[in-house]
Formats: sequence, C-alpha cells, structure tokens
Amino acid sequence: MTAEEVFQEIQKDGLFYKNSGGGFTLSGGEPLLYGEFCVELINLCNKHDLHGAIETSGYGNPDVLLEFARKLDLIFFDLKHMDDEMHKKYTGVSNVSILNNLNLIQGCAKEIIIRTPLVPGCNDSVENINQTADFISTLRNITTWELLPYHRLGEHKFEQLGQRYTLDGTAPPDKKNLTEFVGLAEKKLKKHGIACKINTSSI
Repeated sequence: MTAEEVFQEIQKDGLFYKNSGGGFTLSGGEPLLYGEFCVELINLCNKHDLHGAIETSGYGNPDVLLEFARKLDLIFFDLKHMDDEMHKKYTGVSNVSILNNLNLIQGCAKEIIIRTPLVPGCNDSVENINQTADFISTLRNITTWELLPYHRLGEHKFEQLGQRYTLDGTAPPDKKNLTEFVGLAEKKLKKHGIACKINTSSI
C-alpha cells in the first residue's frame, strides 16, 4: 500500500480519534526500517492534526528517528538492557547506537515513554533496573517507564514457523519482584517527575 492509501484507512476513524483524543501508532516490525514511507504517512496525518505515535527499538537511522521525534506526539522507546555485552547476547546487536539515539531525541520529542520487557534470567536484575533508572533520570521529556512482564503468548508462532523457541520453560516474572523493581525505580525517578509502572496489558 502507498502512504496515501494507509492514510485513507486511518481517516475512516478520524472523527473517533478527534472525539476520544486517540490517534494512530506506527508499530511493526520496526518503523525505522521504513523511514521514507513512515515520514510521508506522518506528514499526511499531521496536515489533519491527528495524534501520532511510534513504537521503536531505537535501533536504526538516527536522522529518521530525529524526524519522527520532531513530527510525532509520542514515542514508545524500548530499553532492553543497559549492559552492552548482555544486550548483544540477547538481541544480537550492541545497545550503543540505541542509547545514543535516545539521547539524540530526548530534547526535541514531545513525549517519550520508555518500555522494558522484563524477561526472567535475562534483564530482571536489581542491577539492570538501577542502571536503567539512573540513565532515564538524566533525560528530558520522559513521562513514564513501563515494565512489561514477559509472557509466553508468542511460543505458538515459533512452532508454526518450525523454529526453536529459545525461552522455552521461562516463566513470567514474579509479581513480588515486579513490585520491588517499581519501588526501586520510583526512588530514583519520582523526583524527576517520571512515573514507573507495570504495564498490566502484557500480563
């Protein structure tokens, strides 16, 4: 589909967006992989004052991400692990460009919500929570840090694709630990006006 065709689909619910305060979200996959298309679509939506958001891993072209930040109302930005070696181990890429990209956009974005998918045994340590909170506390225009507890809803997709599910046997995080993590984060972030919460929609 062209950007114009997608915009026409969005416009079908335009009245609902305006009455509810809602809007469109570019998700994926990764919107940064389709920068030119996304920017064209965002420009069309901006002409009609539609609230716009993206969900991104932050791994991609910094110039495209900067353009997103300047044109959109909200960015959901993933921070999976602060330790670079652990980030490489679990995602296959370094976190250096991701942290640099977040630093790049934090001054011009209207609102950023940080998201961390918490996977037991991977990034659910007190150390990682504290390091992430310390980093977030240095940034501007961050309103919320959301902790997304790991769930097993994607296992069947791997089965359908004939691929091995590498987290087989991993259980969702303990709710007591989640409460502890939120408490640790709030101690560091509350004074900066940043909320920390568990995203219950992922439980």
